[in-house]
Amino acid sequence: MPDKKRILVVEDEMIVAHSICTGLERMNYTAVGPAGNAADAIRIALEEQPDLILMDIHLGSQVDGIEAAKEILKKHIIPIVYVTAHSDLHTIDRAKATVPYGYIHKPFSENEIRSAIEMALYKHEKQLEINRSERLLSTTLKNIGDAVIATSRDLTITYANPVAEMLLGVGSDVLPGQKLQDVMQLVNENDARPIFWTGEELMDAEDRWYLPAGCLLAGNNQEYIPVNGSLSAIVDDQGKTAGVVAVLRDIRRERKHARTTRIRKQFENVINEIRIRLIEDAPPDIPAVLGIMAESVQADKACLCIYPTKNGNFEGMEERFSWVCPAGGATSSAMNSCSHLCGNWWKGQIASGEALLFANIDSLPHEAAEHQELMKREGVGSVALFPFKSRETGYAGAVSIYWPEPRDNFNELEVHSLSLMVELVSAYMVRARTEELLRSSEKRFRTLIQKSSDVITVIDRDGQFLYVAPSVKKTLGYAEEEMQEKSVFDFVHNEDMAELRNMFQKMLQHSEEEMSVECRFRHKNGKYIHLESIGTNLTGEPSIAGVVINSRDISDRKRFQEELIRARDTAEAMNRVKTALLANMSHEMRTPLTGILGFATILESELPEGENRDMAARISASGLRLMETIESVLDLVKLEADKVRVQPERTNIIDEIIRNVNLHARPARHKDLGLEVKCDMEELYVDMDRQLFGRIMYNLISNAIKYTDAGCVEVSVTTERDLLDEWALVHVKDTGIGISTEFLPRVFDEFQQESSGYSRKYEGTGLGLTISWKLARIIGGSISVQSKKGEGSTFSLRIPLKVSDGPKRQQPEMKLHQPSVKQPGQTPRILIVEDDFDSSEVAKVYLGVQYDVVSVDSGEKALDEVKKSAFDLVLLDISLGPGMDGVKTLKSIRKNASSNSLPVIALTAHALRGDADYYLSEGFSAYMSKPYKKQELLAVVANYLSE
Repeated sequence: MPDKKRILVVEDEMIVAHSICTGLERMNYTAVGPAGNAADAIRIALEEQPDLILMDIHLGSQVDGIEAAKEILKKHIIPIVYVTAHSDLHTIDRAKATVPYGYIHKPFSENEIRSAIEMALYKHEKQLEINRSERLLSTTLKNIGDAVIATSRDLTITYANPVAEMLLGVGSDVLPGQKLQDVMQLVNENDARPIFWTGEELMDAEDRWYLPAGCLLAGNNQEYIPVNGSLSAIVDDQGKTAGVVAVLRDIRRERKHARTTRIRKQFENVINEIRIRLIEDAPPDIPAVLGIMAESVQADKACLCIYPTKNGNFEGMEERFSWVCPAGGATSSAMNSCSHLCGNWWKGQIASGEALLFANIDSLPHEAAEHQELMKREGVGSVALFPFKSRETGYAGAVSIYWPEPRDNFNELEVHSLSLMVELVSAYMVRARTEELLRSSEKRFRTLIQKSSDVITVIDRDGQFLYVAPSVKKTLGYAEEEMQEKSVFDFVHNEDMAELRNMFQKMLQHSEEEMSVECRFRHKNGKYIHLESIGTNLTGEPSIAGVVINSRDISDRKRFQEELIRARDTAEAMNRVKTALLANMSHEMRTPLTGILGFATILESELPEGENRDMAARISASGLRLMETIESVLDLVKLEADKVRVQPERTNIIDEIIRNVNLHARPARHKDLGLEVKCDMEELYVDMDRQLFGRIMYNLISNAIKYTDAGCVEVSVTTERDLLDEWALVHVKDTGIGISTEFLPRVFDEFQQESSGYSRKYEGTGLGLTISWKLARIIGGSISVQSKKGEGSTFSLRIPLKVSDGPKRQQPEMKLHQPSVKQPGQTPRILIVEDDFDSSEVAKVYLGVQYDVVSVDSGEKALDEVKKSAFDLVLLDISLGPGMDGVKTLKSIRKNASSNSLPVIALTAHALRGDADYYLSEGFSAYMSKPYKKQELLAVVANYLSE
């Protein structure tokens, strides 16, 4: 059952509207609406898109039905039938602008509505079909490949499609209105005579008139275009002639294709003839082949030259072969060869394999200038060179084609065909030379096998020897005949037998499979030697029908490998000893320094001003100097032992620079020096090792302050980019004593100072710059220096400015534990676990003023104290002598529920790189290395005991 047509009712009188809707339902239509005003009518029409609208003209508002219809028709084509009581001419004229499909005058009957609706729907459907046909016809005429021109009866052009405009060379705004005879002028291509036709004859003719063969159309740009097609009369519905339609087709492409097909066929015949000559003639007549090649392109000369090369270079090599085909016969002549005419300039372009085409020899490159006159005297007007090269034989060459007159151009098909001919000829020459080389290679290969130091054998699928090279006597002591009819498995050590048989079976399962194995093979003297054997499965090769095995004696290499393994094990053991020694040295040096620096600091703070207080200050300064020396020596030892491991993390180097500058603020003020950072950036993130970078900056700034007595030290940061990477540059500039030109090359050497000996003015080991230079290389950067004696120095650190998208390096977090609950006003209690008396006393003096301090000298005693009474914090040394160490003591403390959350700080002389991460990961709340300053200890303790 077809869908009901949907009709929108627009009527401002609701009684009338509902009456119309009821009638529509009885007539088997679907009523939409109704709409009582123009706004509702527009909205419903756009939303519902009905099949027809019954529109009352008078809607009782400022916008009537005609205006509403205009708005609707802007968006959708919907047939409209006006329902109105107005029949004045003015209203009818306004309504006509909307092209209505009918009018119904009030009052009306149901039959009048039915008739008006059916007629409007029928007219609308037919109009849609007409529109579709017109669009189809218009699209077809626009996209058709033929030119279509339509005229009126007087042959005035009324329509021309885009192809016609292009073919005639006339714009779309010019053709309409012109006479067809004026724009479509035809001539005969054989004699250029005009081809006449008359419109009167076409008007009366029943059949179409076809353009004669060889017809050319005179275009607007003076170009004659070959065409075919027809003209025929246009007959209207009454059978009368209304005009003429001309259909023309441009057949240039068809003619070109036909000509190309014919030429291609000719070239195919030539190529087949050359192929037959090269295959069937033994040996082929190369000059005759060149003659066929030259004749195929109307050239008067062709030449083939072949040269031997060495490493792709012609230098010092003479012409080896030359065949030339001059006009009038096929003879060989060195004086008429391509090298005689063209020289050697083209040899450098052989590697590209591209043809060198010169339609006029005046366009030859400057390298060939001296040969241009020679070619002109020889009657050459244009030349084409087709180079080739054979990697297999090492030969290269070219085929040259010569024409007596300059050419307009080189036809693509012609060049392609010549390239195929050259490929055939060069392939034959390469194959002939390859066969010659193969025969020579086989002879040389047999000689090599006879003289080779390797044992070359061929065995069958059962392992029986089919062939044994004479070298077996030198390597294994057997004569060739002694191994004949024996199996390779008769000579292999029992412990290697299973692996060898397994490898042999796997190799037999795959043709041309190559495998390598090492095994022990019995020498004729009864001893076993180590052989390295490489086998290739060539059982499928009829000429070999076996497995080819190359074996060599590797006994010396095996002994050397065993020695290397022993040396490696020894070196690894020494490295472990060196690592342990570094850790022990660090611990044993830092522990007494803790007492020296600690007691000196206590004396300095408690003694009154005077000579004794000054001596305490000097003890402290000397201890710090000793500490820096120890750090430098240990750093150098770690660098030499390759024990520095880079741990990159995303670091803001601006913050690191400011932190290091602040560390040097006090010594700079002591010397009355300016110390500042100059940088336009607040942050510059780089993926690098933060601690190594900080060590470099500390050394550079410390050095600058040490060697500057007046002025300032300035640290600046810039960035730069080279061809490969972007870099961050940190410059440390001072106004100090500078460095002499003679000493600059040695400024980064170990233990080097420009001022040395007993008379030197500046203290130090001469290791700071050495360590910084090596650390810079480890993090991927470098350090350079610019200096002038007496004017200061500038040290520049250059590091790659790279930031990855990956996560930051995870640092072990410091464990924050809550102290035990204490009464208000109660003094916090601290337990010090330290086996070194001096270190313990220093910590007690530092902390005793503010806290209740208890000290023990072993892990066992510490556990007893924790069980007996409550503590708010524990300072735990790692090395506690015999018994439990610090890590075991910590784990025991954590096992007790009452002390599980007790803050425990590692206070240790183990201060090598990575120690802090390790102890924090083991569960310590914080880590401090010895020696430490009083304020540092108080700050860490206060962090956990602050209320």
